[in-house]
Amino acid sequence: MIPLVALALAEQPPELGIVAFSRGYDAAAARAKAEGKLGRVEGVTSTRTGFVKGREVVEVTHAGDVKALDAAAAARGYSALSGALSPSLDDDKKQLQGTRFRFVPLTPLQKTRINAGVRDGEKWLSPRQLERLRSGSRDVLQVDDVVEAWATSAR
Repeated sequence: MIPLVALALAEQPPELGIVAFSRGYDAAAARAKAEGKLGRVEGVTSTRTGFVKGREVVEVTHAGDVKALDAAAAARGYSALSGALSPSLDDDKKQLQGTRFRFVPLTPLQKTRINAGVRDGEKWLSPRQLERLRSGSRDVLQVDDVVEAWATSAR
């Protein structure tokens, strides 16, 4: 069995699809909840919150069958919406913002999986990341590149 941290740190497939999902109502709390729910779907590699055409959405990057993703999203009450995303950094990874995970350099997949289940988040971390979880003091949650996040967190 491959450890979860190995899966989280593995190189992601080059062919990724990006779909934005909306539920038809606007609320930051609902967007954060949607980000967590959609982040649990198999094949999802990252999520971002924001706006498309004035509607609050969760943008989902996925590897795999888009029909399966659409079905999983529909089962949770979400429908696809196309258009350019205007990110909402204040709401992105809301579940991580008040936790010690914000001090840990994470890959997009790790951010997505941990945001979807903070209580079990440590299982996605390497030993070095676990150490940073205990001792880190510089917020690197909004740093997208994991290498840059490590450099920033060490300053």
